[in-house]
Parts: sequence; C-alpha cells; structure tokens
Amino acid sequence: MKKAVLVAVLVAIAAGGWRILGPQGPAGPVLSTAFERLDQDVRAPIQEAIDRVRAQPLDAALRAELAMLYQANGLVDAVDAAYLQALELDPAQARWWYLLALHRRQQADLERAVEACLETIRLDPSYTAARRSLGGMLIDLGRIDEARGVFEKACQDEPEHGANRVGLARVHLQLENWAEAVRLLEGVTERQSRYGYAYMLLGRAYLGAGEREKARIASSRGAGALPPAFDPWAVDLLTRRAGFSGVMKETERLFQENREDEAIRLLVRLREDHPDSPLLLSNLGAAYGRQKDYDSMLAVLMHSLRYNPDHVSTHLNLSYAYLRKENSRAALEHIDRAIELNSVLATAHAHRCEVLVALGRMDDARVAIETAIELDGSGSRSRLRLGQLLYETGEFEEAAETLARLTEAYPDSVKGLHWLARSLIAAGRIDGARIALDNARKVNAAHWGHAVIEEMLDEQAGQ
Repeated sequence: MKKAVLVAVLVAIAAGGWRILGPQGPAGPVLSTAFERLDQDVRAPIQEAIDRVRAQPLDAALRAELAMLYQANGLVDAVDAAYLQALELDPAQARWWYLLALHRRQQADLERAVEACLETIRLDPSYTAARRSLGGMLIDLGRIDEARGVFEKACQDEPEHGANRVGLARVHLQLENWAEAVRLLEGVTERQSRYGYAYMLLGRAYLGAGEREKARIASSRGAGALPPAFDPWAVDLLTRRAGFSGVMKETERLFQENREDEAIRLLVRLREDHPDSPLLLSNLGAAYGRQKDYDSMLAVLMHSLRYNPDHVSTHLNLSYAYLRKENSRAALEHIDRAIELNSVLATAHAHRCEVLVALGRMDDARVAIETAIELDGSGSRSRLRLGQLLYETGEFEEAAETLARLTEAYPDSVKGLHWLARSLIAAGRIDGARIALDNARKVNAAHWGHAVIEEMLDEQAGQ
C-alpha cells in the first residue's frame, strides 16, 4: 500500500510539473506568483523558508514547512504543489496529507480533498479530527450515506464529543429527519451552552419540525457562528501566519468564537518577535483571564506595564485580574488609572462598579454604572447590572422599573426577565412577577433559573 501511495503522489506531481527528482538534479522550491505583493513582515519568514529548501532540497520537512507557510498566509497558488513535493520525499506523513486535504476543501476541490483525507486516516486512524473533516466533505459532495457512516463511527468512538454529534445532526438535516437532528443538537447545547454553531443548526432543525418560536430563539443564539475547530493540526497551522496585524486579527476572531486555547498559542508565538507590544500582551493577558488563569494573566500584564505604563487596556485588564484575586484596592487603583487615561470608556466605568461593590461602596457603585449607561445608552449589560444593584440595595420598585425598561428593549433576555420577577416579588407585585416568569419560559422553556423564581413565588404565597 505504501508503494502504491508513493506512485500516486509521483503521478500527481508529474502531472503538475513539480517532480523533485529529475535528470537535472533536485528541483527548486515551489514559488508563489503572489509573493512579491505581500508586506515585508509577511515575506521575510517565507523567504527564509524558501532559502532553507534551496540549501537542503531533499529535506521533506523543510518543503512541508514552506507549504504550511504558503497555506497559513493565503498564497493558495503554491500550496498544493508544495505539499506534493514534500510528500514525494516522505509520503507517510499523515499531517501533511491532512493539511493538503484542508487546502483542497477550501479551494472547492472536494474529490481530491476526500482522497487526501482518506490517506490521512489510513496513516493515522487515531486523529479523529480527520474523520470529522471527511464527514463534512462527504456532506458537501452530497454523499450523505457515506457521511452518515463516518459520523456514526465517530460518535461510537467518542460519544461525549459534541462535534461528532453535530456532524451526525448535519446528516439528519440533509435527510430531513428533523426530530433526530433536534435530539442530537439539544443534547449538545445542554452540555455546551456557548456552542453557537450547534444553536444555528438547532434553529434549522426546529424550523423543519414546525417549531417556529423555538427556531427563532435558537437561531438568534447561533447567528453568524462558525464550526469550532477541535482540530490541533489546523490550529498549529495558524501559528505560521506571518505579520503582526494578520495574527492579531486572527486572534480576535478566535476570541469571538470562544477558542481561547488557540488564541493563546498564536499570541505566545507572536510574542517571540514582539516581546513588549502592549496590544499583544493585553490580549494575551485577557485570554489567560478567560481561562481563569489569573496568575499568568497578572504576570503578562505586569511585564507589559513596565514598558507601557499608560496603556488603557493593560490597566483595565490588571484591575479585572486583581478583582478576581480578591485584591480590591489594587483593582481600584488600576481601574481609576484606566479612566484617567480614557474617561469615556463605558466598559471601564462598568468594571469600576464591580470593584466598588467588592469594597462595599454601593452608592459610588451606582454612580459608576449609571455613568456607563450614559456613555453607552444601548448597553443591555449595564442596564441589567443597575437593576441588580438596585435590588441588592433594597430599592425594589426602582429596580423593577429599570428592569422593565430593559426587557421591553430586549424581550429575549431571560436573565433580565428573571431579575424583573425577583424585583416584583420583593415589591409585592406577584401577578407581574408571574407574567415576567411566563415570558422567560417562552424564550427558553428549559432554563434552570425558572425553578428559582418558582420557589420564590411559592415562598411568597406561603406567607
């Protein structure tokens, strides 16, 4: 089989004119026609890789590294041939076959993508991300029965992996098996409440099943979501993206998709070339914070502060870290400095509210959150926080008024409706509280918070 694979690779390379070993000696590296149009900071690492291939033309790993740099930086015209050159020298590398499959899929060359993905699985059956990618390619080709077999096997091998169940749900959506798609996707979203892509598909499943209200709610929660990677080899490829701005844009996208691990990997690699960049270090600190690794967060941000003492985001993130470490006085010092540097940043005033609450300064906290609302009038989080603060300080009628305005503007806010119900119960307005709870149930019938409000209503009735 290995010999057959090598022959197939050689035929493919010969057809493209990219054979390495010929009568004139080893061929040079594949070059991209778009190379000269790149910015200098992107060209530099790619040029170094080209030079390394020229110096050691029979080193398969160097040729694969060049292919990966081309792929990560969008030089699509050279990717396929560059991988094929590497695979001519070492056809047993499953990772290279897989990255070639991803490239071909991106270029809509699906039949050849499937071939490369099958070779990946043959060489390394333990790499389950390749099976999920294969299933997706088969769906795109309309080979639904084959895709179903792939995803059913994946669910058997890794029954707890949400992406396998999402893939199988995609098959059932294609077959219009709405009830089975709903069952699979509800199981995923119950366990992974931030899985936006699953909610998007669940919206389609509900719509097919005729549950329009549920479809609207699920679709709103998954609007614009993309499938998460769950794919270490694809993530590693991203670390080869060259150029500061390109990497920073990529990490912002990863943050939006709640893929902090991948963002951290990119930022740590970029830090090697930009060790004191305030933007990079602030984002890296924030990524550690989202993982609740506050010690690493503080270490990165304090390093940044030595070189960038007036960087607003650094002070804001330091305040967040100190608050989580229960050092409220240090948190206040840094948030005050952030506001001194930029007094119109609504998020800074909203965070200052939390610091002041931790210090027991409730009146000052109210002023801070009201300032945040003035600066960002449409901000639902700040309005919700004001309502909570009023409730916590015993101002139940004012809390109810604030939260009623919030839920009029954001009728799908289950949290807002729950806090409105709490405030109305505390104010003795039981009928209004029941209406708020009913509205929350219409948005999300299975939300765990309904039981808390029901218990409060039962206690009030008992009195």
